[in-house]
Amino acid sequence: MSERNISLKQRRFVSAYLLSGNATDAAIKAGYSRKTAYSIGQENLKKPVIKTAIAEVIQKAMDATVAAVRERMQILTKIIRATMADFVTAGAHGVVININPENINSPALKRIRYVTMPGSQAATVTYVEVRDQIAACHQLNLMTGAYDKHGAGNHPSVVIVHENELRPNGEKPPIDIPAPKQIAERGAK
Repeated sequence: MSERNISLKQRRFVSAYLLSGNATDAAIKAGYSRKTAYSIGQENLKKPVIKTAIAEVIQKAMDATVAAVRERMQILTKIIRATMADFVTAGAHGVVININPENINSPALKRIRYVTMPGSQAATVTYVEVRDQIAACHQLNLMTGAYDKHGAGNHPSVVIVHENELRPNGEKPPIDIPAPKQIAERGAK
């Protein structure tokens, strides 16, 4: 909480208000009179210093709990780059599950399921399922603006000139085609 121009009572009010959401209750817990708690509580909520302090605490809480865009992009990239070989190994004796402390919390790992097969020799079959890489690509493309939510390109055009098509004055005719945003930003080569 910002220390600038905020009294101890006001700091207590902010803390109590964030816990209860009730300005009157927060004013009482902060040490204000019960008789004036309602009006003081309402008045405090209008003070810029208190509004700023409340916003700062909420922002800090959100920063700690909400994944930032970069973090979400990193998670989607891990899903896209993962392969089944990250979790199982095929060898002479069949497929061996290779789940260890390094990859058990991988965002690419969707589910591990054990099924005991009935029969004279009960065997357990392990199913390892990874997340959909195409869906992760789609989400990453939406986040980066590569296309809109319907999958349509929202890209500028790039002018492409064909060598064999010349106009009478020697100019080459431009042909506009949609291009990925990245190519348009870097310029066609």
